Amino acid sequence: MPKYKLYYFPLKGRGEIIRLLFAYANVEYEDVRIPFDEWPTKKNDFPFKQLPVLDVDGKRYSQSHAIERFLAREFSLVGKNSSTLAKADEFGEAMQDVMMKLPWTEKDEETKERLMKQALTETIPPALEIIENNFTNGDYYAGELTFTDIGFASCADHLLSLDSSVLDGTPKLKALFERIWAIPSIASWVKKRPKTAM
Repeated sequence: MPKYKLYYFPLKGRGEIIRLLFAYANVEYEDVRIPFDEWPTKKNDFPFKQLPVLDVDGKRYSQSHAIERFLAREFSLVGKNSSTLAKADEFGEAMQDVMMKLPWTEKDEETKERLMKQALTETIPPALEIIENNFTNGDYYAGELTFTDIGFASCADHLLSLDSSVLDGTPKLKALFERIWAIPSIASWVKKRPKTAM
């Protein structure tokens, strides 16, 4: 069994999908959370000077989506064929489009609050409805459980923390979130994971 070590900041962010994949697979890893005040002195130790980074037996991999796909292959979460994987990737990319509608980089708090409300009430719900309308393969977007169903659940978790009604207009997506969150190993991780603002 490989020895895994995940480096990320002390928050959920782009590292949480990776942690959820480990939780689903019941695979042990070292969850290294680098405090923000220590990051400037440590960033040069990492290939792209950014996180997350996954260390596998001393070999390091960067970029969150590359790490997710690597673990998906390791944990048999890429689907039974290339068509399933293409649908899974479609779902993942569509959710990235949704998440990018949030005002991540806005510094002014008043402007950020206005843009956040606009995103959650005007731009994100129609984008989720489009995904909902393309959700035609049963319980999971690609017809079987893949890594992007778990990735979606992580994104939905964040959206729901901002607006508890955000999935009310998309019952298939809401049911998928609840289905993923009810997987025993994932439910256990969510219950015990460190509490962070994001």
